Amino acid sequence: MLSVAPLVSSRSISVRVRGALAVVLAIAIAPMVRYETVIDPFGLDTWLVVSHQIIIGFAMGLVLRIVFTTLETAGHLIGILTGLGFAQFIDPDSGVPTPAVGRLYAVIGSLLFLALNGHIILILVVAKSFEVMPVSTTGLSADSVWQMLEWAGLMFAGGVLIALPVVAGLLFVNVGFGVMTRSSPQFNIFSVGFAITISLGFVIILFSLPYTADQFIGLLESGFVQMDQFELGQNRI
Repeated sequence: MLSVAPLVSSRSISVRVRGALAVVLAIAIAPMVRYETVIDPFGLDTWLVVSHQIIIGFAMGLVLRIVFTTLETAGHLIGILTGLGFAQFIDPDSGVPTPAVGRLYAVIGSLLFLALNGHIILILVVAKSFEVMPVSTTGLSADSVWQMLEWAGLMFAGGVLIALPVVAGLLFVNVGFGVMTRSSPQFNIFSVGFAITISLGFVIILFSLPYTADQFIGLLESGFVQMDQFELGQNRI
């Protein structure tokens, strides 16, 4: 989970630090773990149990990763529409060129996640997962995985909703440019349109930040609910 979840999976955090954090969490949660069956540490079932636990942890970290990726996708879309997509730099987490606006939204999401104690909630969800899904030879069901995939599709639709205020604002700006060009054909709209679009893009982003924060909080809540749902679904199976 720590190798996939946002913030702790960053390249700026060394593998040793993540390993030490995993050991600390394991020691803290170990007294709460109950076992469905007695597992031989040297038996073949041990590898099956470890594989299932790795898949469950990966799925839980992936849920939060999808939430953050949704916010970054909204930032990329806003950067393209405002003309700020040209401002790119190498993302230290992924090592690929990333628009500055997308990285800005990722930083905002990280700060909101920490301000809302999302890291503490994540640890509580992990501890609860061992109660709902005891350590055994059974892992996530196919229905749980399919449910998570369907939820991921809805999350990226949420990213479009985050970018919707900026998209609507710039649509009116472009309509205004069209009216100006139609009424005054000799006016070179390309010489001033780019600068106006960028300036108004900054203003629209500034005024849409409260809406973005509310939408991201809703996405986080949906992510934690999704973790709880596939845990409960697995428990019923």
